[in-house]
Amino acid sequence: MSDHTMGEPTERPIILLGPQRQQPGVGKAVADLGILGPLAVVTAGWEERELEDEELIRELERPQNHGGSHQTINLSLFPRADEVFTHHPALRELMAERELRRKMLRDLYNLRLAPQLAACRELLNRIDLDGHDRTDDALFDPEIDDAIDAVRRLDDHHLTRVSALEAEMAERFTGDHVDHPVLLHHRHQVAELVAASGALLIAGGHVGTLISVLRLFDVMNLAADKPVVAWSAGAMAIGERVVLFHDSPARGAGDAEVFGPGFGLVRGIIPLPHARHRIALDNRRRVALMARRFAPSICVGLDYTARIDSTAAGGVSVDAEPGSETGNVLGRGWQATGEVTVLQPGGGVMTTGAFEPTPPSTPPPAPAAVVPTDSTALVASLAGAARSGSDALTRALEQRSFPVVGDGWALYVYRGQADDVRLHHWVSGLPSSQPFTRVPNADLWTYVGPLQRRARVEYKFEVRRGGHHELIRDPFNPHEARDPFGANSVVRGPDYESPDWAHGQPSTRRGTVVNHHLHSSVFGGPRAYSVCLPARFRPERRYPLVIVHDGIDYLRYASLVNVLDNLIHRLEIPPLIAALTQSPDRLNEYGANPDHGRFLMEDLVPDLESRYRLADADDRVLLGASFGAVASLHAAWSHPGAFKKLLLQSGSFAFTDVGSHDLGPVFDPVVEFMNQFRAEPGRPAEKIFVSAGIYESLIYFNRSLLPVLQETGASVRMVEAPDGHNWENWRDHLREGLTWLLPGPQWLIYE
Repeated sequence: MSDHTMGEPTERPIILLGPQRQQPGVGKAVADLGILGPLAVVTAGWEERELEDEELIRELERPQNHGGSHQTINLSLFPRADEVFTHHPALRELMAERELRRKMLRDLYNLRLAPQLAACRELLNRIDLDGHDRTDDALFDPEIDDAIDAVRRLDDHHLTRVSALEAEMAERFTGDHVDHPVLLHHRHQVAELVAASGALLIAGGHVGTLISVLRLFDVMNLAADKPVVAWSAGAMAIGERVVLFHDSPARGAGDAEVFGPGFGLVRGIIPLPHARHRIALDNRRRVALMARRFAPSICVGLDYTARIDSTAAGGVSVDAEPGSETGNVLGRGWQATGEVTVLQPGGGVMTTGAFEPTPPSTPPPAPAAVVPTDSTALVASLAGAARSGSDALTRALEQRSFPVVGDGWALYVYRGQADDVRLHHWVSGLPSSQPFTRVPNADLWTYVGPLQRRARVEYKFEVRRGGHHELIRDPFNPHEARDPFGANSVVRGPDYESPDWAHGQPSTRRGTVVNHHLHSSVFGGPRAYSVCLPARFRPERRYPLVIVHDGIDYLRYASLVNVLDNLIHRLEIPPLIAALTQSPDRLNEYGANPDHGRFLMEDLVPDLESRYRLADADDRVLLGASFGAVASLHAAWSHPGAFKKLLLQSGSFAFTDVGSHDLGPVFDPVVEFMNQFRAEPGRPAEKIFVSAGIYESLIYFNRSLLPVLQETGASVRMVEAPDGHNWENWRDHLREGLTWLLPGPQWLIYE
């Protein structure tokens, strides 16, 4: 472990902290340094929200932290940079060229990185990391070492190329670029503020933006003699290299990547903010790969209450959790306290002993239930209880939850007097009505039907007594799903999981829903619509736009507000505006009616633009399900270039190759449009996401649409699920669709 330590501490005090939002410790850190004079604060990583620093200022000015009050000076680097670029177009163009070239380098790097890391993971899967003796490990170890060395060489190659690009840009940043009066003015002001300060505090946010503005105004050189306290993205920025990481991203394999060089104030360490949220610390192979890849630097997780500083007089040994490796991990002169986690090459973690963990936003998952394998035995046991009398049957039924879900099947029960009981479901390809079997001499009915492990099926019971028929929800099943027509019972396969991002989370910042009205010139009357605004909405900011057909139904039955709030909070999608439109004559208007596209273009979008600043067509999405998907595709096809992204769910994309259809007259305009679209698709959008349930009859039409969309040259993705034509199926695929169409800054923002 001697090659796995931090470098020597610098002469000036440096303190790295964990995230500050929920359990701030920056005030105490500043107090411990005994700083005299104002505090220079950098919050530019939060870009246009840079000056929303009230919580930070309150923490820094708490009397218990200082025994007094420190003046805090926000250097306001982001608005300064914005003003410089506004008045200095040549510099703006130079920075735009730099960002474009960096993006190209990053894309090329990731293209090579993905298969190399996949090979490393596969090799690690074939060896034992749990301490058991295996003779074949000796065969694999040299291959693993070489594979990881190859990744390390690629990381170094990319870092060298990014550093060379930055050096080239620095050489070009001379003459008129540097001497522009607006830039000189702001650099002079920043220099004066830093000179008058007692310490430099660097907060989190977008790590790329943070590094860029710190360089633009030469802040790190100006503060060369100042103590530095940094957290989250700020801690990453002052390391030798910046590593972006997330083991469970919205999309992709979660491959950590080298972003570029940091400022090098702290050497030999890879700061990993929010490690417990972003890294699967219980996955020994992922931990081992990351630790070995970046050795001899050490990967250090910084969670709430974490603190590493250079003020200690001697070495420190980090206390290990039971079962993990132990040893001196940070080196002399460094002190680690709070939630500090060090990733180990063997796949374990070393931690500081006194944790104050914050409660998770969602309850921990329950232990996996034992899946029954024999439905026949269960039915027999219920029949036996029925023979023992009504009370015995009641007790037997109370001992289980129903339906009982097994491996590939589900057992449904109904209790009551009836002449016939049937399971009524909406699974295309199976009879929609399945008969129950009555247990002899009892009021108990049972039915065992197929159920895939990842399936989700909505159903009702059809009960007949004499000439009376009724459809009812399963009295034994509390799980139900609602739609505009009422509610259905729901049975879920053992591997189906209701997504946590579709449910309210205590830590998620909440957006707002605003109602608007407009006069439609197309339809000749008033129209109401609603808008979902993101948390911390700023009127001056431009936002991507998602127009949601049947938007109020998405809100009521597909948890749209929870979905948007959670995905935005997790940085999986950018803050956006969702316009929820609802038609009073849905089947007519959404069924490939040209007036609907005109309504969007001539009424709804202009009204939205009069109220909000919206992104251009590149970040405008049409979303819809069933006939709403038809309306989305038809509007984009009729108005090419207006909406470059589509999210189409279970579209009613009926067509005919020959002859007529038997779907009813409401489908006539849809079939006419789809036949024309299949013949002349044009290019309705640049990115198109399609989802559908394999249990719905429309799956054939959606699958048939896929090659037609691909032939347009658009980027197309389709996902299927063992589910039906219903709102919770559509809800379950919103994350995958939205994050692909509008990827958020999850990789670059660290709170």
